[in-house]
Amino acid sequence: MDNKENYPVLIHYYHAIGRAEMYSALYRIEHENFSNEEARNAVGALIKWSSFDDGTAKGEYLKAYKSRKQLAGKE
Repeated sequence: MDNKENYPVLIHYYHAIGRAEMYSALYRIEHENFSNEEARNAVGALIKWSSFDDGTAKGEYLKAYKSRKQLAGKE
């Protein structure tokens, strides 16, 4: 994803609920400077009662995710 020559990129999963949304959210955090909460809210589904809700594995993962910039101390 760091190499723009690889664009455009299509993320598609068949019967894998939430995986494409997860990768989209991570991309937004890493490359579009979204906050974790902005990326979580932009997954395209209602957050409440979804697999990205508070307390769910995906929701909590996105809330706690540390970008490469954060881990390098640049943010």
